[in-house]
Amino acid sequence: KPFKKQLKSAHQKSKSIKGEQARELVIYFWENWCKEEPKITARQLENAKRLIKELGWEKAKYVVDYAIREAPKTNYQMEYIGAVLDYKDRALKELEAIEKEQEEKLKKEIEEKQKLKKLEEEEKHIEEVWTRYEKLPLEEKERLKKQAIERLKNQKCLITDFGIKLEIVNILDNLTN
Repeated sequence: KPFKKQLKSAHQKSKSIKGEQARELVIYFWENWCKEEPKITARQLENAKRLIKELGWEKAKYVVDYAIREAPKTNYQMEYIGAVLDYKDRALKELEAIEKEQEEKLKKEIEEKQKLKKLEEEEKHIEEVWTRYEKLPLEEKERLKKQAIERLKNQKCLITDFGIKLEIVNILDNLTN
């Protein structure tokens, strides 16, 4: 029986939290739309509770914000919080588009960070292989340089110091793999 009492107590707390949130949402509506002292009725609290129960606090608040922003465009005079329900579908559609855009932006940022990390790893690898090259005897370095230049010519590439360096790194990589 103590477990059932705990469960019942938790359920009552959950209901009271929803009730407090509903009251907060009604007050939020009145303060931001009507700019006057809130007239809290049982019906407004019930509408707010349903909205919060269906969408959660953040989305319910977004619906109210959306309604407050859009109602003046059509001269719609909302008198009670129940009027925001007329805007619910459009608000959720807009919120979904915003969330999708943010998700895409985050995805691109992650991809860019991954690309940057890969480039940094490649740069580090090149420097490690180049350090190995620098430690080789002069004759071996000259042989690798000639081989690199020959490969670049065969590939019809522009021959630059950097291109030669990269080709030497490729040659050394192939020797170790």
